[in-house]
Amino acid sequence: MAREYKAKLTMNREQMYKAARAQTEIYNRGFVEGNSGALATALGSVATILGLVFVTSTPAGIAAGTIGLLTVMSPSARSILDVQVSQGYQELMRRVYFFDDFPNYDLLEVEFVFFEDVIKGKTIRYVTSSYEGSRVTRAHIKNKGWVPVD
Repeated sequence: MAREYKAKLTMNREQMYKAARAQTEIYNRGFVEGNSGALATALGSVATILGLVFVTSTPAGIAAGTIGLLTVMSPSARSILDVQVSQGYQELMRRVYFFDDFPNYDLLEVEFVFFEDVIKGKTIRYVTSSYEGSRVTRAHIKNKGWVPVD
């Protein structure tokens, strides 16, 4: 059963970038093109981040889950998820830019909004965006420790 929820993830800049790239590939190759093979291939270069962000940890699993999900969704539900997944990519990139703007931070704890569903016994999730969006809850300063961010 599909659900939307918030959860915190702690990532460095490279992980955040890989998550954004993965979500972009999921959107472009999965949602737009509907091409499972191209999606699995594209996710190969960012495979190390998949389990942390998308739950399913293999490129083939995400490709199959994405295409499977899209085939069972109603057109109106798919249209909504399409927008949310695209906005989720933007949320991830905003956090990459945060690292660029504040290079003294090496880790961010971010509360993201997720969409999650189970397809053929496998869990798949995507970073989405709602009216609240994601928020950085704290940041880690290199060699110093965590500071709250609001």
